Amino acid sequence: MDKKLLMGTAAMMADLRRTLGSKVTIAEAEILLRIAAAEGLSQRELGDRMKLPKSNIARYCDHLSEERRSHEGDLEPGHGFVEKTPDPEDRKRHMVSLTSKGARYVDRLQGLARPRRATT
Repeated sequence: MDKKLLMGTAAMMADLRRTLGSKVTIAEAEILLRIAAAEGLSQRELGDRMKLPKSNIARYCDHLSEERRSHEGDLEPGHGFVEKTPDPEDRKRHMVSLTSKGARYVDRLQGLARPRRATT
């Protein structure tokens, strides 16, 4: 990968974290935006759309939810942006939706993505 592009991406993420006050990765931000665009997705459908394996999407959703499992198996606080609920028709399947906190975060993300007019 081009070193300038890599440095630019790192600078953009640092600016995003400063502005939004969070440690959300680019992949997690994309997940939040996709959930906002299509509420009622299952974790599997989300993973299929992003071309990510089930284990990766589950880990991302855990990190974005209220609680997540640490490497040691202990519960830790997550971001609280996503709510996972069992599908009433298939208990193995989890549906993902934004919490009100997640919806506010997505609004801020989308506001940063809108082009700004240059002031002279």
